Amino acid sequence: MQEKSFSLTLLPAHLSFNELAFTNFAYISPSNYSTFYQANQMNKPVYVSIDNFIFIVETDQKVEENQIALGRLTRAYMKLNFTDPATVSLFQSKTETRLGHLLVEVVLGKAINHKRLEVEETILDQMFRRAFKDHFLNQKQTVLIDFQKSILILNILESSNLDGNEQTPGILLEETILEFKYQPNEYLVFKKSFSETGSQNLERED
Repeated sequence: MQEKSFSLTLLPAHLSFNELAFTNFAYISPSNYSTFYQANQMNKPVYVSIDNFIFIVETDQKVEENQIALGRLTRAYMKLNFTDPATVSLFQSKTETRLGHLLVEVVLGKAINHKRLEVEETILDQMFRRAFKDHFLNQKQTVLIDFQKSILILNILESSNLDGNEQTPGILLEETILEFKYQPNEYLVFKKSFSETGSQNLERED
């Protein structure tokens, strides 16, 4: 799927602002971004791959020349640390790999004022699509959503493309079916609904 392409060896680093953790982007220095942008024939967005995960890369003035800034949870599921360099490669797909289905686990990361949070499936579906449209997503990936000032951790448990292949990064499109499952607790209530996108909800029994 991917051609041999330009790459840099960079050290994982903290994000300069906590709000950037909700973007699922990777951030590099302006000069490194310019290099990737030129290698991408001056086309946007610029995708980069690290191992089997693909990110849209953006520039951040606070990132050093030898660094790539990623969120804490992103570094955790990719098993990256601050001392081992990572190979960051320009991702250019010959054919667009489209996601047909995602199974997403919903976990409450932080509740505001310890109040019960009601999450309606249709609204979460819409928020997920707006936040990660045109992003490549894959199994074992984790993304964050700010839902009514509470943090939802969304773990991608399963992914498959429209051709049925599993565990392959694919791009999130309007026709992608989102299926949510969650572990209920005293602070999280998930309201099942059905949207026009065909999303479904599975509840795990205690």
